[in-house]
Amino acid sequence: MWLISAFQGYFVLTVPTSPNLLISVMGGVAGSLCIIQISDWLSHYPNIQPVKWLKRYGQLSLIVLCFHLIDLDVIGIEGWLTSNLIGHVEPLMITLIGISYRISFVTIAMLAIPHIPGIRACFLPRQYLFRRA
Repeated sequence: MWLISAFQGYFVLTVPTSPNLLISVMGGVAGSLCIIQISDWLSHYPNIQPVKWLKRYGQLSLIVLCFHLIDLDVIGIEGWLTSNLIGHVEPLMITLIGISYRISFVTIAMLAIPHIPGIRACFLPRQYLFRRA
């Protein structure tokens, strides 16, 4: 169901439009169940490097989600990339470039924010409290 939904077109959660709403919702549920199953399987291997990276993304998920929204709503480079590559590159390659860009953007933010005083206290208040003078 997840794959059928993926090949029918985009389904944006913030705007209730879809080529087929039933398939999109069922695909969303099936995709979530797939992620849960994969996560459960990966939890048996906590010491391998990809699992350690996924754990780090989970620990810093507030940074990841906030910078994903900053990228979507403020910066918007992925849309610019898509419009400039559309006639020169296959659609699958454009999608892969867009996904790679978005993952890279949030990863850089995830790695940088814990090292920037002041800003890190906003995202990680338990580890880095604001100091009162």
